[in-house]
Amino acid sequence: MPASWIEHRGRKVLIFDYRGQKTDRELIDTLEAGSAMMQPLPAPALLFNDFEGSVIGSAFMKRVKQVGRQNRRLIGRSALIGISGLKVIFFNAYLRATGERQTRAFRLREEGLDFLVG
Repeated sequence: MPASWIEHRGRKVLIFDYRGQKTDRELIDTLEAGSAMMQPLPAPALLFNDFEGSVIGSAFMKRVKQVGRQNRRLIGRSALIGISGLKVIFFNAYLRATGERQTRAFRLREEGLDFLVG
């Protein structure tokens, strides 16, 4: 499932599951699905993004920057795993483009989830 809610230590976390996605279309579909799930929320959401084994392209980066700016008020904290190599460059570009300050990258899933609820 590309986007779904889980509970971690009593808090709801929205998971964006990009694992293994190789095309911009797949990545954007997951992004849009998760973004739609955030729209009705009364308070900022905790977001967890898993990019393990994914391939990020320029069309996805363009769209994620737009969505990040549009949804800024809906995002509390955000954690990412599975970024290395070129993905680190894309991640830093996203942070600069959106001005996001509550987003961090982690090596392990559990570390990212603990950051979100901590």
